[in-house]
Amino acid sequence: MKYSKTLSDVEICTLEELVKNHSEYRYRTRAHSIILSSRGFKINDIANIYQVDRDSVSVWIDDWEKYGLIGLFDEVKSGRPTKLTKEEQQKAIEYIQEEPRSVKYTVAKLEEEYGKKVSTKTVKRLLKQLNAY
Repeated sequence: MKYSKTLSDVEICTLEELVKNHSEYRYRTRAHSIILSSRGFKINDIANIYQVDRDSVSVWIDDWEKYGLIGLFDEVKSGRPTKLTKEEQQKAIEYIQEEPRSVKYTVAKLEEEYGKKVSTKTVKRLLKQLNAY
C-alpha cells in the first residue's frame, strides 16, 4: 500500500490552508488527498471520494513526496503565442467599441493598421478572455 509520509504540523497547516483558500478545485482536491493519504486512507478510497482514477491519486502522492507543495500544481503548459501584442489587443477592444455589432470591422481595421490577418474567432476569443464581449 502506498501512503503519503507522515506530515509535519507545518505541512498539515499549509495543506489545510490550500484546501480552504485556493481558488481552483483541482489544487484543493490534491492537497486534501495528501492529507487523507497521510491519515491512512487507501488510494482507491481517495480515488472514489474524488471520482478520479487511482493512478491520478498515485501521481499526486509521488509528486508530493518528490517536490513537496510545488508538486501539487500543474506545470506551465506551452501554447501558441498570441498573434496580437498587448497594444494591438487594446486597439481591437477600441475597434469593437466603435462598431460593437461587427467583429469583421475589427478584423479589417487590425489588418489595415498592423498588417496582421486574424480571424473573427481570434477576436471573439480575445474579447471573451478580457471579459469585454
